[in-house]
Amino acid sequence: MDKTDGKATVLKIIKNFGAKHIFGVEARSELVEIAKNKLQGNVEFFVGDIQDSNLIAPLVEKSQTVIALGVLYHLYNHFGFLSNILRPNIRHVLIETVAGPETL
Repeated sequence: MDKTDGKATVLKIIKNFGAKHIFGVEARSELVEIAKNKLQGNVEFFVGDIQDSNLIAPLVEKSQTVIALGVLYHLYNHFGFLSNILRPNIRHVLIETVAGPETL
């Protein structure tokens, strides 16, 4: 299984847990295109940096849960990322260093 299949599997698991809407953020546009072809429905994908508060803030505002899989080692500002996602409306946060279905 390649990384794209693993991420698609993770999103399917999250959907099965009852997510009404999923926002996916990925820096690589080619992976976003693959994900769009694999998952339909209540999933929106964005190409960008998860540390960009202009991108993340509106998504977090509409959310109750943040799941960040396999991103910690890519961050240059861990505290900035955390301050962007730890908001009063966020009820659950899962941050994992591995981005595969086995993490869930």
